[in-house]
Amino acid sequence: MNNVIVNEGTTVQVIDREKNPVANDSYVGTGMTLKLTKTIEATAPEEGEGTEETTGGAEEGTEETPTIVTEEYVILVNGDIDGDGESNATDLSISINYVIGETELDSKYLYVIDLNNDGEITLSDIVLFRQKMIKN
Repeated sequence: MNNVIVNEGTTVQVIDREKNPVANDSYVGTGMTLKLTKTIEATAPEEGEGTEETTGGAEEGTEETPTIVTEEYVILVNGDIDGDGESNATDLSISINYVIGETELDSKYLYVIDLNNDGEITLSDIVLFRQKMIKN
């Protein structure tokens, strides 16, 4: 989180699966949410503009209310099925159980274990996962 660069007026927050904010020095894991909030300051219309009647606008001589835009994205970390931010033996075990039909997974988790990007979760993904673990 410390290396995230955003435009002025934008805040970044990571929310864990239990809807709690994540500390800046914590791991970011699959299933967490990246929340971007941008405040757009209201501007008064130029002289001669704004002659149409609108509702909800500020009265003359008062401050306009800024617009707040929020976007949220689900975070997917390659190989991280359990959402702890790491690819480890637990994730490998979950992957194997999925491939042999012992467990079901939400569709977002299928993206993180399709390591060969062929659109299917197969034994080849398990082999790639294991190789990735050995390298790390």
